[in-house]
Amino acid sequence: MTGPCLSLRLPPEIWGEIFEHVAFVPGLMDVDVADPFATPTTTTPFAPFSRTELRRSLRKRLSLALVCKTWHPTALPFLYRCVHIRRDADAQNLEPVLRRSGLLLGSYVRHLIVDIDGAPKHDWTPLAQCFPNLEILTAPEAGIVCKSLGTYRLLPSRIMDIREPIKYPETPFLRSLAEACGQALLRLHVNTDYVTREDFNNMLALMPRLRTLLHGHHHGGATLELFRPPHLTFVTIHDGIQSAFKDIEEPFPSVRHAFVYDRLYHHGTPTDLLRFLTIQGPLLTTFHLDVTGVARSTSLADVLRGCPNLAHLILYFRALPLWMDMHTVGFVPCLGIHVKEPDRATVTDYMTFIRSLGHLDCPSRRVVRVLNPEVSGVVRPYLEGSTKAADTEVRQKVAAGLLQVEDHTGRPMGRTAAAKP
Repeated sequence: MTGPCLSLRLPPEIWGEIFEHVAFVPGLMDVDVADPFATPTTTTPFAPFSRTELRRSLRKRLSLALVCKTWHPTALPFLYRCVHIRRDADAQNLEPVLRRSGLLLGSYVRHLIVDIDGAPKHDWTPLAQCFPNLEILTAPEAGIVCKSLGTYRLLPSRIMDIREPIKYPETPFLRSLAEACGQALLRLHVNTDYVTREDFNNMLALMPRLRTLLHGHHHGGATLELFRPPHLTFVTIHDGIQSAFKDIEEPFPSVRHAFVYDRLYHHGTPTDLLRFLTIQGPLLTTFHLDVTGVARSTSLADVLRGCPNLAHLILYFRALPLWMDMHTVGFVPCLGIHVKEPDRATVTDYMTFIRSLGHLDCPSRRVVRVLNPEVSGVVRPYLEGSTKAADTEVRQKVAAGLLQVEDHTGRPMGRTAAAKP
C-alpha cells in the first residue's frame, strides 16, 4: 500500500471524535440530570453512569494515548478529561504529574470522581489548585474521618445516640476547589454529612454557574435562598428544608427538577415542603421522590397537588410499592418506578403491584416505566398473556391504549388493541 498512512491524512478533530466514540460512557459528562423517559437507562440522579463502564473507558483512553507518537497529542486531553481517584495514593501521585506539566494536563480535566474508602493520610489541598476548568465534581462517599474532603460517612446509630457535640472537620479541599474552579463548576455531587451549613453555603456562593446540586440528606445542606443560583435546574431537598427554604418568597427561576427524600415526612414537617411547593411547584416538570421508608400516600397526594404541571414523576422504593394506593398519584403523564432491592419481592408481591397499576387514573394516555431490568423481566409475562394470573383491568387499559407499561429500555409490555392479530 502506497501513500501516507491514515493517521496523517485525517485531521486531529476527526480522531478526537473517533476516540470519543470508542470510550464513550453514557451519563459520564452530563451536567444535567437525564430524563429517564428520553433514553433507555437504568441510572438514577445519584448514579448517572456505570462504574464498571467508567473503569473500562479509562483503560481504553490510556491505550489510545500509548498507540503511537502521532496519536499521543490528540489522545492526551481525552485521557485527562475524566480523572478517577479511588485511593489516597492516587491523589498523591496525580498532583506532581499535573504540576510538572505547568497545569496543562489539569486544564483538560472536566470531571473529577472521588471514590475513596477510608480517610486520606495526606493533605489534598494542593491538588485542588490543579483543575481550573473542572465542570463536574462527583464525591458521593468519603472516609469516616476525611478532613481533606470535609465529609463523613454515617456512623452506626448506636454510636450516634451518644450525647456529645458534633465536631465538624475542616474542609480545606472542598473550599480550595471551590475557589480554584467554582466559576466553571456546573454539576456538584458531594456527601455533606457533618459539613457545617455555613461552610457549604460559602462554597456554593463561589459557583454562580451551578446547574445541578446533589448532596447528602442528613446534617448538612445549603440555604439556597442566600444566593439564589441563577442557573440551577436540579435541586435536592432533604431534612434541612426548614432552613434551606424557610425564607423563600419567589420561585427559583430555572429550577424545573427536584429530588425529595421521604425522611421529610418523619424528621421534617410536611408543612415546610408544601410551602416550598406552593411557590416552586408550578414550575416543576420532573419530580423524584425517594420513599424508601414507610411513606404515607396521603402526603404524596398533598405533594403532587402542589405540582400541577408535572410531566414526569419518578418514585424510588426499597421494595415493590405494595402499600401504595395508585389513586393518590393523580394524573402525571409519565410515571417511573425504581426498586432498590427487587430480589426481596415474591410472586405475590408482583401480583399485588400489577393489580395496583390497574387503579391508576387514565383520563388520557399514560406511560408507566419500570426502571429495573429485574422487575421488567418478571412483569412482562403477566402483561403479555403468558401468565394467566395477570390482572384483567390492567390488560384492558393497555389494550385500549390508555396505559402503556414499559420496561427499562422503553419497550412496551403488553398488547394494545392495534397490535392484536
